[in-house]
Amino acid sequence: DRPDTDRARSATGMVVAGALVGTAVAVAAMEWLLINVMATDPLWDLAVYRGAIDEWLSGGNLYDFRLDHPAREGGFPFTYPPFAAIVMAPLVWIPTVLADNLWTLGSLLLTVAMAAFVVWRAPRTTATWLGASPRTTTLVSFTAGAVILLMLTFPGVHNLVLGQISFLIAALMLVDVGGGVPARFRGALVGIAGALKLTPLM
Repeated sequence: DRPDTDRARSATGMVVAGALVGTAVAVAAMEWLLINVMATDPLWDLAVYRGAIDEWLSGGNLYDFRLDHPAREGGFPFTYPPFAAIVMAPLVWIPTVLADNLWTLGSLLLTVAMAAFVVWRAPRTTATWLGASPRTTTLVSFTAGAVILLMLTFPGVHNLVLGQISFLIAALMLVDVGGGVPARFRGALVGIAGALKLTPLM
C-alpha cells in the first residue's frame, strides 16, 4: 500500500504544480496584455529612461530631459545616478516596441527568479505537505504560487505597468541580503543597486 500511496501523492503534487505553473503563465500573459493593449499610458518610466539617455548620448544634459505627461506639470525628469544611465544605454539602440517587450519580459523573469530564490532556500520541512520531494514538484508549486501572489500585488502590477527598474533593484538586494553571494562579497550587490537607484542606500 505504501508505494501506491507514494505514487498517489506524487501524482497529486505534479497536478498541483502543473496547475500553479499554468496559472502563473496565464497571469503573466494577462499582465502583458494589460501593458501592451489595455493600458492607456504604459511604461512611461521606461520612456523617461530612454528619452533622458538618448538626450545624454546626443550631447545634452541627462538631467535636463523632461517627459511630457499630464500627471505632472513640467514633465517627469530622470532621477537616477549616472551609473543607471550607463547600464540602461543599450535601451536606446533598439526599437521602442522591442525595448518595451524585453523590459516587461525581464521584469516577469526577475519575479520568478526572486520567488524561486526564496522558496528554494527555505527549510525543506516547510514544503513537505504535498508528499513529493521538496526538490521537485513541491518547490515548483510553492514557487509558482509565490509568483502569482507577487504579480497580483499592487507594487507588482504598478511596477510592471509603469516599466520601473524596481524589480532589478529588489532582486539584487534579495540575493545579497539572502546569502546568495559569498561572504567576502556581501554588500556588493546592494552597492550596485544603490548605484542604480539611491533608495537602497537610505
